[in-house]
Amino acid sequence: NTERDTKQVIGATDSQLIPLSVAGDNLEPRNPEVTFTGVEQTTTDAGLFSTTLSDGETIDYNIDGNQPATNVSTTFIGKSTSNRRTVSASNLESGDSFSYSVDGNTLANDVSVTFKGDSSLKSASDSGTLSTGGSDSLNLEGNLNPSNEQLTVSGGDSYSQGEHTYVAGNKWSSELKRVPNSAITEITFHMEEYSSGGSYEIYLTREGVDEDHTEGTLVASGVSFNKRTKTVDIETWDPKNSDNVTLSVKKDKSPDHDIHFERSGGGAQSFVYDGYTYDSYIHIDYKTGADVTISADSGTSKSFFVEGGGSQTKSFPVALGDSISVSGAGAVDYSLDYTARTGTENPSIDINGDGSTDASYSG
Repeated sequence: NTERDTKQVIGATDSQLIPLSVAGDNLEPRNPEVTFTGVEQTTTDAGLFSTTLSDGETIDYNIDGNQPATNVSTTFIGKSTSNRRTVSASNLESGDSFSYSVDGNTLANDVSVTFKGDSSLKSASDSGTLSTGGSDSLNLEGNLNPSNEQLTVSGGDSYSQGEHTYVAGNKWSSELKRVPNSAITEITFHMEEYSSGGSYEIYLTREGVDEDHTEGTLVASGVSFNKRTKTVDIETWDPKNSDNVTLSVKKDKSPDHDIHFERSGGGAQSFVYDGYTYDSYIHIDYKTGADVTISADSGTSKSFFVEGGGSQTKSFPVALGDSISVSGAGAVDYSLDYTARTGTENPSIDINGDGSTDASYSG
């Protein structure tokens, strides 16, 4: 007797024993057949592995199971590295450009621009003319306050009149042939004969010659005519644009004898001696000058005294936008020598070349 028996096991695992029961325990089964039906088992691991790779690197990984994995996906998570760079250029002028290649494959971040100003220096000067009570605006180069300022002031002139001799004693007056346009500071008398003693007073007045020898302003006293050429420093006296100026000498203490001044012959000007008028003029030289104080808006104020076309130079700090003014007596020419300073002003930069300003500074 035979019978067919089938044993089915589902989900058998590795090394599992499967018991069989065969009818007729005393006989071995014949023609046994075993049919294996494969079962595929899958697992999912979304975070199977992760690592950091650089360009050209590889990695090996053993996958569980005995069949190729399915539904495999890869997620790339980008990573960035950064390096701080500093780019600099010097002596750039308006319109200049320079290029720089930025490392990496993304836009740079945390970009900042630092402007460092520069300056240039050059020698420069400004000049003009100032009259008492007047002012002048300085025309200074550069956009920074200058340095090494030196102000040179010049003024005055030298005049001469007369050639021949005339005798003078106790008093005389002479109308100046040339009326100066600035203050008189010095008078030189020329004599053929002179006294060994005595003294005189000197007056200046803004009018023509007359017989009053003591009118006007006393500009010197105690003057002794004791040599052929006598130069007298007088109190600075301004004609103030008068049409006529008269010089008078009056005896203060009796001299030993009369003094003999040189004079010219003829002429429209007059010489008066002891009440008698002569159409002539005494031979004298005289200097004009200026005794002034010059001030700048920024606070500098200094005094200058110049005469006879001479000059005087002093340090004179000024600032951009300054005007200078003058007070005192006389007119002067001035020349201000200085070092002009030009600095960086209102810089801006276009970083990416698109024509628009990316960074700027006002000032």
